[in-house]
Amino acid sequence: MTAQESEYVKGCYLGGPGSFTEAAFDSFFFSHMSVDHQKVKKTGIQDIEQVFQAVEKNEYRFGCIPLENSTSGLLEQTFDCLVKYKVNIVADWVNKDDYCLCVSPGMKKENIKTVRTHYNFFKACGKFLKNSLPNAKKVIATHTSEAAKIVMNSEDKTKACIISKNCAKLNKLEVLETGIGDDLNSQTRYILISKTPCDLHSTGLCRLKCMISLTMRNKASSLFKCFSVFAFRDINIDALHSRPLLKNEEKHFQYRTFLEFQVDDEKEIEKILNDLKNWCTNADLCGAYPCHITNTKAEIESDIKTITM
Repeated sequence: MTAQESEYVKGCYLGGPGSFTEAAFDSFFFSHMSVDHQKVKKTGIQDIEQVFQAVEKNEYRFGCIPLENSTSGLLEQTFDCLVKYKVNIVADWVNKDDYCLCVSPGMKKENIKTVRTHYNFFKACGKFLKNSLPNAKKVIATHTSEAAKIVMNSEDKTKACIISKNCAKLNKLEVLETGIGDDLNSQTRYILISKTPCDLHSTGLCRLKCMISLTMRNKASSLFKCFSVFAFRDINIDALHSRPLLKNEEKHFQYRTFLEFQVDDEKEIEKILNDLKNWCTNADLCGAYPCHITNTKAEIESDIKTITM
């Protein structure tokens, strides 16, 4: 690596040029006060798990992946990888989605036979597809930039894709319709992961956003006791998600639970985890970071200090 290359912060994201995740990646680093966005060197990666693998191996300092969509719900693979790989959430970011139906130039909507996009976006655009393209075959793509490339390079001009305007422009595709999502205000929440945890000591006094994963013991009142750890501290659980527990020799239909909450003190997180271990077979921290490391806060609190990247 040359001296000039060493000045760059290397990051990766799901997809390729023009993908929704690239837009979130750019938006985060453009707004982040402690990192010069011009010094961020980004690379698109084709699969969510590959992003986690690359960050865990320290090939990239940061990785950006989608976590959940306001219309179609969770990105299940992201939650599974948060447990599988030794990485930490260091920030989250919300971007508004504008889903566009795109085709090869000159193609008409009535001639479309197949539509490609990420499976979550089929859910997010379900009403439009049912009403406008009821007979079109749905083909799942790993990400939207992959879908765009397939349509662009195909000799079969009956193919279409659901992508962003920027992705259509980069791949020289024609936008037939915009705003085709079931919710015109649909948003996707993205997380930024790193091998190194967020340096909370450098942020000063601020509220911390946390995510933990836990597996409750299958005993009476375990759920009540776990929730009481938060209730007696007057801590609100902002979000609760569950995923199947995929372990050899485990009984079927066992689940891992992810909880999101906020605290004022880093030490409080450790106390919460220690208390939860009385009622859980495991309780682990997925990430803790200042609440202001989000786009909704950064715009109005641009003068506060952020994490040291």
